[in-house]
Amino acid sequence: MLNIKNLNRTTIYLLPILELPSILKKSQIRAFIGNYSEPRDLIGKFIYVLFRRLSQEDLEILENTSRFVSATRYPDGDLAKFYLTKKEINEIVKPFMAGKYSEINKDYIKEKFNRFITVNNAIVRNPVHSVVFKSKQYRERLEQRLAIKLPESAELDSIPKLEQEIYLFNENSANNENIVMDNQSTS
Repeated sequence: MLNIKNLNRTTIYLLPILELPSILKKSQIRAFIGNYSEPRDLIGKFIYVLFRRLSQEDLEILENTSRFVSATRYPDGDLAKFYLTKKEINEIVKPFMAGKYSEINKDYIKEKFNRFITVNNAIVRNPVHSVVFKSKQYRERLEQRLAIKLPESAELDSIPKLEQEIYLFNENSANNENIVMDNQSTS
């Protein structure tokens, strides 16, 4: 089970692409769109999932999972790399990386995310749906919380931050000045 306090945007918006076996879901910690130890041009072309240290049995299940590319053991757990299709990269990952949540493929959202979820014994609209479909009610609550009026064109979630979306980014912060996402520039 995922600890909600540790979720980054990749875990929330992109992890459902993978459809991992339920036996592995209990060991998931976070998902990432990049791994600092790999070439920068791979950012957004794979999903990396950090698991608590997996048993040999769980590693075998992982290795037989569709999309599995490789796994590496790090001090904080096992990082598995999974491939994405060109369609997923173009229709889901690229808009996500640019913070253009409303441009994420709507069929993906409808298929992978329940429209309503239970939070503290109350049924509420899934925030992912609210953000991607630019819910009027969600916008109003956000405007109230931020005490500002948002333009109609505004996205309802923040642009993903590299330090949260790339594995080991913070540990290598002195060398990060040349790494940018598609939506950012070096200046």
